Parts: sequence; C-alpha cells; structure tokens
Amino acid sequence: MHRLAVLLVLAAACGGAPSLDDATSDDADLNAVGNVAGDGQWGAATTCKTLPTGLPHLTSPAIVVSLDGLTLHLWDRAGTFDKVYAIGPGAIEHGVSLTPIGHFTTGPADTTAGASDNPKVVGGSPWSWWYRCKIWWTDPDTKKITPVYGGLPLIRLDGPSTLGYALHGPVDNFGAPNGGSLRRAYVSHGCIRMRAEDILEVYVLLHGHGKVPVTIQRAVERDQRSDAIDLAQRWVGSECARDSDCNFAGGKCRQNPYGHAFCTMACSGSCADRPGEIATACVPDGNGGGMCVRQASALDNFCRPYEAFAYKPSTMRFGSARAVDACVPGPEGFVGDPCLSSADCAAGRSCERHGEGPGLCTQPCDAAHACPAQNGIKTACVANRCLKACDVQDACGKAVATACAKSGAVLACVPSGS
Repeated sequence: MHRLAVLLVLAAACGGAPSLDDATSDDADLNAVGNVAGDGQWGAATTCKTLPTGLPHLTSPAIVVSLDGLTLHLWDRAGTFDKVYAIGPGAIEHGVSLTPIGHFTTGPADTTAGASDNPKVVGGSPWSWWYRCKIWWTDPDTKKITPVYGGLPLIRLDGPSTLGYALHGPVDNFGAPNGGSLRRAYVSHGCIRMRAEDILEVYVLLHGHGKVPVTIQRAVERDQRSDAIDLAQRWVGSECARDSDCNFAGGKCRQNPYGHAFCTMACSGSCADRPGEIATACVPDGNGGGMCVRQASALDNFCRPYEAFAYKPSTMRFGSARAVDACVPGPEGFVGDPCLSSADCAAGRSCERHGEGPGLCTQPCDAAHACPAQNGIKTACVANRCLKACDVQDACGKAVATACAKSGAVLACVPSGS
C-alpha cells in the first residue's frame, strides 16, 4: 500500500466518534461529549500534555487487547510489571467491532517521535510510528482539520499492508485540560482509545522498544485459572468469585445460574453510574429486591460480549413503572450459548448438557443443512450438531466447560465429556 493510502486509512480509522443514535445515559457523565465547536476555539486540545515520570523500565513488554473485555493488558515478560487498562475500541457493524483481530506489533524504535505535527498534512508530518504529542486529524472526506487527539501520544500499529490503526487518547471532550474523557464501550472508527492518563503512561512504558507484540482478540482474556483479566477496580457486571472482588461501595458477588458470578449491588429504584462506564439500571433480582445491571445499547453490542447474560428490551425497572433495555442473567438461545434446558434455546435448537453445570444450545447439521452465523458469531458442524466456532485468538468462554479443539478441518468449542 502506498504511504498516502495508509495515511488515509489511519485518518478514517482513528477519527472522531461515530454517530450512535442509541447512546445511553452514560453520555451525561462525560462533560458535554463532542461539544467543542469547529470555530478555532479548541480549549486545551492543542496543548501537548505532560508525560508522567517515575515509571518502571520494562525489559520485554507485550500487550493483549480484548474487545469483549474492553481491556488492554500490558506486562513485562522479563519482569514484574503487569497492568490492565480500559479501552474504547471500534464500533460494532454487522455484529463485529471495526477493530481488527490478530497479531500485530508497535513500530520500530523511532528517535524522531518528538517531531512537530503539521496540520496541513493528512496524519501529520513527518509520518511516524510514535507520536509524543498528536493533535491534528484530517477528515478524509471533507478535508476539515480538527485537533481531536488532544495533545496526547499516538502509537501506530504495524501489521497487514492495509492496517491503519493505533492506540491513542479518548477523543471525546478533546478540548479538556487533561485531554478528554473515555467511554469504555464500542465507540471508535477502529483505533483503540484509552484514558488520557493511560495513553501517557503506556507511551512512556513502550517508547524506545521496537516491535512490541500486540495481540488483539475478540474474547475476554483469561488467566491460567480461567478467570477474566480485568481492571483492578471492578464495576457492575464484572466477573467475580467472591464479594471482595467487587471492590466498590455496596459491591456484591451474585451467582448466575447460567455461568460465572457477577458484581452487582442492591438497589431500590436507581443505581449510581460511574463516568465512562456503561450506564446501569435497577431491575428485579428474582427474590423480591432490586439489583444493578448494565444497560443494553450499541455501546455494549446489546449484551453480546457478556457471557451468560441476555439482552432483554423493555425490562421493567425495580420499584418503577418505567422500562429499560438491560443485560440480565439468562440465555440468548443462539448456538453455543449457555442453557439449563432446551426451553432456553431458540426454536429448532436443543440444550446439550454434560454434568451438572450449564449446557450449550446446539442444532442438527449435515451436508444439506449448514450451521448459521449470527451477530458476528460463527459456528461449525461437529459430529452432526452445530457448535460455536473458535480460533487461537478467541477462547470459548467459561460458562460451559468447553475447549477450542480441532475437529476435522474446523476449530470449535467442544463440550468436555462429549
């Protein structure tokens, strides 16, 4: 790909936030997202932000980005540093994030990273892998120049010849003194947005290292115990094993019959939201009380990333006559989704169970009856029934005891004991 073409791809991938007509009320916590007018009054957007000091030196850094987990995990393979950051990756189109999955790297070590940005050139000048202070963005269609990057670093990723994606700041409210406010949701044109303070930290930790490996996967990243790798500070909807995992005021770990337990809190009518996180709602807990759950919208792909949770439109709020679209414990009913009986699966599917835990929804298949795909989830025919497909970047989840295994020419989430 020619250099100008790469610049145009990056401009498209890393520009302003896409329109989300069904954005939820969490927008209200972001200090007037997107209200900076294009009249030359940019606030602090054209001011280079100060880099943090006192950070450890990493010997062999590596990164895993989880689109379903909305996390960037950075650790030192030859040291003790290990930290997880919140992200805002590509918006969902046809069930799939605009952020590509696969194995990438940062660029080579670049001694010219502090060079000035030129607003008259698409992508800035000189074109680089590392931007100490990225300010300007040029709309590839209108050629309008806007300082959306807020004077924060930008780290371009290397990969296939068509790749034009990067790690950068939050874009929303980019004129704020700190560089902006992140929505931890599917919001970008494909680049991976980070909190302003986080991209500053990651830039310092990585700068000087060439070709840092970056794996971008759809599935939640899990440790050797199969626990989700998540932020140190958990929130409503986070996976948990005990109450202490839910380290926020009133946080409790609640069992989910369809899979892993989740963090919530008791409520009687409303729930306290956290700026930048998916909005919450108080819904009946099935025992006469209320519990806080995540709201459902395009910002969280209508609950699809939350294993053992279902999208329930127009759920009645607890203690209120108003309804809300919510993510509640339960079955979606698609192939590979957790189930307790065949009644939990969509028409034409049955619940395959092995042992006492949840089973998974399957449907018959053969040479004349192919397996379906839905909302970006692919399936494969294994032993005459459809199972969720997987690959080396896409684990099979934790709710049901399955493993990503090869069956013939396909990889699928095969139930243990089947």
